[in-house]
Order: sequence, then C-alpha cells, then structure tokens
Amino acid sequence: MGDAAAGRGHVVYPPRSAEDIFKDYRARRSAILRALTHGQ
Repeated sequence: MGDAAAGRGHVVYPPRSAEDIFKDYRARRSAILRALTHGQ
C-alpha cells in the first residue's frame, strides 16, 4: 500500500491583495485574543 498522504499537502491558492491578507490577519488576531481573554 502507498502512503496515505500521497498527493496531498500541496494546495494552490489564488493571489490575494495585501488588503485581503491584512483583513484576514486582523480577524484571526482578534479571535485569538478573544479566546485567550474570554471570561477574565
């Protein structure tokens, strides 16, 4: 049998603008901070 992960792990994403990347970063950062400080 071959490796179960053969042919996986390489995903091609379409090009994104710097603004899209920043929006994604800002949203992820906000979610992480919210999760770490929830209930305090």
